[in-house]
Amino acid sequence: MRKLATRAFRDTLTTMPRVFVSYSQDSEQHNRSVLLLTQSLRALGVEARIDALFIHEATELWRWMQLERDCADFILVVCSQGYFDKSSPDAQLDRGTGVGWEAAEMMRELYEAPASARAKYIPVLLDDTSQETIPAVLRVALHYRVEFHTAPAQSLTVSRLLEELSEQPGSTAMRRITAEVQPLILELPGMETLWRKVTNSPPVLPVPVLESPSRGSSAFGTQSRPHPNPEERASAVLPSPESVPVSRAPPRSTHTLASQALTEDFGVRDIFLGRGSRLASEYAVRLENAKESIDLLGMGERYARTSFGSSLVPLSRRGIRIRVLLLDPGFPSGAVSVADLRDTEEGDPGGSIRSDIHDFEALVREAAVDIHYLDVRLYAALPTVSITRIDDDLFWGPYLFGERSRDSPTTLVRRGGLLFDQMQRHYEELWNLSNALR
Repeated sequence: MRKLATRAFRDTLTTMPRVFVSYSQDSEQHNRSVLLLTQSLRALGVEARIDALFIHEATELWRWMQLERDCADFILVVCSQGYFDKSSPDAQLDRGTGVGWEAAEMMRELYEAPASARAKYIPVLLDDTSQETIPAVLRVALHYRVEFHTAPAQSLTVSRLLEELSEQPGSTAMRRITAEVQPLILELPGMETLWRKVTNSPPVLPVPVLESPSRGSSAFGTQSRPHPNPEERASAVLPSPESVPVSRAPPRSTHTLASQALTEDFGVRDIFLGRGSRLASEYAVRLENAKESIDLLGMGERYARTSFGSSLVPLSRRGIRIRVLLLDPGFPSGAVSVADLRDTEEGDPGGSIRSDIHDFEALVREAAVDIHYLDVRLYAALPTVSITRIDDDLFWGPYLFGERSRDSPTTLVRRGGLLFDQMQRHYEELWNLSNALR
């Protein structure tokens, strides 16, 4: 399981799902529509992942695809004639194409665990794509149609706002643009139904109210009530928006507002009951797609060194700036150090953290990388939190007395939120007070 928190705890936070978008590159127009679909879901808070946004020259495609599939809560299969042809049983014999390989994996999952696999795979049709392009193994599942061509002006506006949004992360303008673009996205035919499917939000049907309210009616306009059977709304062919009016925003209960504060204001994306090897797939995907900088803060960073330490040197040679802060093993004194006390707390042999620090130093010295791109320093302060930041995603967790570091809860926050800013300030202050390797 990608998430380590219990389902009930995840529901309390209303964590948005992670979605992998599987598609065939049939044409430029089709690729643009798939990208617009992905960016629209991301603007609505869904962690939608697609190769066009996360793949670069140095990325190993097959490894990235496997990790994305493993981490995904849902896989959106964007059906098209090209996808249908490449996913046919005959085409699967040649797994050289991405779609052919994905189709073979899908068949394996449907065979091994049919119930969970059918819930995971969601067929999606764009515009007027024929239902005949849905792979045979997915035709028993409900499919979802999203239309861009029926509202070209609105689609263009959404596309423009999304482009503007991507250029202004973390700014006040981003909040304004997000507020503008979300209602427009939900108005695109079929988009709200798909959004509610992947976020497990029940559809809401409005109950009309007369302009002059009579006794017992609401004077505040349209009231909303949950549909008795959410799946009934997701019919094989979605009706036009004119024939079935839908709400344009999710219900805003006190619980929802608190959850929005966590995600929008504080930037919380997920919470895990541990770190280190338990977050291996989370780290691996982000390291594969790192573009700018990486910051690590810990005591000896044993897991970072042993699991992806060998990746740090190639990443730094690609021009990615990497900074590592390790606990000064002589703080506050060589006779009684925090590092040795922490070894005792965690039940490790004395000198374990000192040895880890020494091994990390040796790794960096042997690499002989330009210090601007891979810089390791020692900080002389009480260790309070562990931080792993890869570009715009930051994992942080506390050091708890009597608890092994790998078992401490860890929170994933995104750039633009208050927690990201606070953790990054903490890192910068320690960095400015740190000492270069002796």
